[in-house]
Amino acid sequence: SLRGSCHRVRRTTHQWSDEETRYFLLLMQGTDDEPGFFQRIKKKLTRVKAMEEIAGKMEAAGYVVSGAVVDNKWKTLLSSFRSVEDHNNKSGNDRIREGPYHKELADIVGERASTKPKSV
Repeated sequence: SLRGSCHRVRRTTHQWSDEETRYFLLLMQGTDDEPGFFQRIKKKLTRVKAMEEIAGKMEAAGYVVSGAVVDNKWKTLLSSFRSVEDHNNKSGNDRIREGPYHKELADIVGERASTKPKSV
């Protein structure tokens, strides 16, 4: 029995709408007024703190997500992006159709070595 337990459970899964995902990617990329994810990291914020800040911005816009949910979404989108890029860059492979957020992800990660897939 959990007798009177009032612990708040931090969900790490979330059903993302297209609108919510696009807003998240806008925050990750940054705007003239707001630094994006990589700019936040350059300012010596930890990944966790940067994701919490982005989650806070999303919450202020009416989207209820935690830093962990945002971080999981980023990992999922980035993994999918890398898989498509890696497959498409290998000689002899048919091109995989790019996902709905591929262009936005390409704009965010750019030519960063840590996010650029290894082609063989």
